[in-house]
Amino acid sequence: MQRIAILILILAVAGGVFFVVSQDESGPGPDLNADDGTSPKKGGDTDGGMGPKAKAGGPRPSPEPVHLTLRSPASALLIGKWEGTWNKLLLMECDRLRSLNYSSWFMHSVGGKGGEHAGEARGMSELKSKPTADYLKDEDVRVLILDLFDPNAFSAEFWAAVQSRVTSGRMGLLVRPGIPATFEGGALTEHPMLSHPVVKELLPVTRAAQLTGQPVPGVFGKPVAMEPTDEGRRHPASRLIADPDVSAEAWAAAGEGDGALRSQFCYPVQDIRPGAQALVNLKAATSLPMLIATAPSATERVLWMGNIDFSTRTHFVRSKDAIQKTLVNHWLVWLAGQTQ
Repeated sequence: MQRIAILILILAVAGGVFFVVSQDESGPGPDLNADDGTSPKKGGDTDGGMGPKAKAGGPRPSPEPVHLTLRSPASALLIGKWEGTWNKLLLMECDRLRSLNYSSWFMHSVGGKGGEHAGEARGMSELKSKPTADYLKDEDVRVLILDLFDPNAFSAEFWAAVQSRVTSGRMGLLVRPGIPATFEGGALTEHPMLSHPVVKELLPVTRAAQLTGQPVPGVFGKPVAMEPTDEGRRHPASRLIADPDVSAEAWAAAGEGDGALRSQFCYPVQDIRPGAQALVNLKAATSLPMLIATAPSATERVLWMGNIDFSTRTHFVRSKDAIQKTLVNHWLVWLAGQTQ
């Protein structure tokens, strides 16, 4: 019964992920490289209230978030389960940061079938096998992204290098855990990252509920809106605009209308590490921290993304798509240690 419940969880909650996979396999899906009218600098909103063309009597337009730039060159490495739409968005935002070189490695082809392979890259040595500790050093990787990822697939030497670079502030770490039942073997109730001897010590999360029982913790019957905490209104990884009050208004507007930034799943974190900050919560009956990060003053720069995606529709609605792209841009700049 537990395995059936987890499979239902995957189908019911991660529908956006499976939709994304089907788009990657059978059709073009949303054009994630289109920048005509989707850039926050250009606006072009006709449907969500985030841009200058909100209809009369509709939501009040909010100031548009602005993409940041890097002050100096940096390198990023994405390691993920497969190339889905979310990873394509991440790599597209890496590409928009002209001073950011990047590479990627995926454990499977789209849909979970096929072997390990290199993905998109720019300005870094070609990956012909999975990244190693030497690769992190030789390429001076400043941002490491772990996406839907089982850390047991990599060596102790690799994780020792990751730990050294993260704890010294040399490299920022972004983690999107996803639902553990989507890993090999299925029916896992705890994410492998939370039990790995090295990775768990780097995360801003110390305890989470088991994904078991009915209702399954962190699963919601309908998409739930998000709101920044007091810390999240100011933290460079979650503020959409420099002014924290205006940033909070932008978050509120982003959660309404077609393509709203909402989620039906949030990893059920119960405790965060001392010194870490919950930046954005899901506005459920009991708020769940969705974005969790180390404090801006900390040496380490680690960000946990507890949802799977914002919503499938977000990719198709210009104003909301611009918000999620801006958010990813801010993550990359902060993780690289270059937020002004």
